[in-house]
Amino acid sequence: MLCERGETNLLRLSLDRSDLWDECPAKPHVAVKDRFHWSAMQRMVAENRMDEFNEVFDSNCDYDGPPTKLPAGRVEIILAPAQQRQSFELNLATAEGIAYAVCAGWKRVGNETLLAVTVATRREGKSPQAVAQARVEKALSVGWARTLRAHADWWRVF
Repeated sequence: MLCERGETNLLRLSLDRSDLWDECPAKPHVAVKDRFHWSAMQRMVAENRMDEFNEVFDSNCDYDGPPTKLPAGRVEIILAPAQQRQSFELNLATAEGIAYAVCAGWKRVGNETLLAVTVATRREGKSPQAVAQARVEKALSVGWARTLRAHADWWRVF
């Protein structure tokens, strides 16, 4: 998830990941955790099982405790005063002792700058920083179109 705002030469990016949660068990969540996933949500909606949907997904929102969504980070990019933002696209090429890293990289491609920003967690490897850096380097080397395809494929099976 991305929230982008800023002045004409300043970009402020708030970064998020769908799997970055404080996963200390909470009683309301423990009771429904086997059904607390995207494919179950899709099935319940398709079958119009809204009472069950509310029990599984909405009841957890009434509880003041875990699981709690954790923010991933924020990036601010200040362009030279003579440069102004005309359009912006972000390439998302992309518990106990939770660790994560936010990594950004950029490369000039003709008159444009390709920016890759990602978030990695310890679940993806021993060093979230190394995972994130490798992901950014790969995204910049293969380019926007190929990275976008991989990203869209990931969300299709989520």
